[in-house]
Amino acid sequence: QLPPIRNRGTKPLKKEPKKLTSNLPANTTDSTRISSYDYRSWDKFNVDEALSQVSDEEKEDANHETEEPATEENDQESAEILQQKAQFEKNKGNELFKIGKYEEAIKCYACGIEADPWNAILYANRAMALLKLKRYVEAEKDCTSSIAIDKSYAKAYSRRGTARAAMKQFSDAMNDFQEVLKIEPGNKLASSELQKIRSKLNANNDKKSANENQRQKPNKQIKE
Repeated sequence: QLPPIRNRGTKPLKKEPKKLTSNLPANTTDSTRISSYDYRSWDKFNVDEALSQVSDEEKEDANHETEEPATEENDQESAEILQQKAQFEKNKGNELFKIGKYEEAIKCYACGIEADPWNAILYANRAMALLKLKRYVEAEKDCTSSIAIDKSYAKAYSRRGTARAAMKQFSDAMNDFQEVLKIEPGNKLASSELQKIRSKLNANNDKKSANENQRQKPNKQIKE
């Protein structure tokens, strides 16, 4: 009697086929997929439309890559460019001022102020050009702006004192020239202007006193 055949009563094991992973995007639905055996669907497949979608996606990715958020470095570069522009306009204004073109100089200083509104020198320089044109109110205002930015800027006090003296605001003008001497004790211009203002004030006081005395004198009656 022959021995039984090995594994005859057992069922052979079937190997499960490996599942193929899809390379399609996660948002792709089953309805958009086309079976490789569905020839009719392949015939209807629009190649140009599919390519245009891919092209649009690539453009979006490219835009995301090229867009860079604003950084402190960029802000610093912008500030430096504005300061350079302000400096250029200041120098240009100074050259125009030297040759007596005060209106043009004022325009240059205004452009500089627009680029760098915290530049005390630009306000004071524009005030000087305004003084030359006898626009004293505007000159006083510019000097006040300059002083607000830099309280130690002697030229701004000096030019405001000149504007105020021209408008006969002698007390305020004296205060400005005194501030100049606090900052620059040896400033000859401020000392000279102070002396002039004091002389004018004394002259005005003498006139007032003379007028009051004249009013107080009784009218003399002429005796016949």
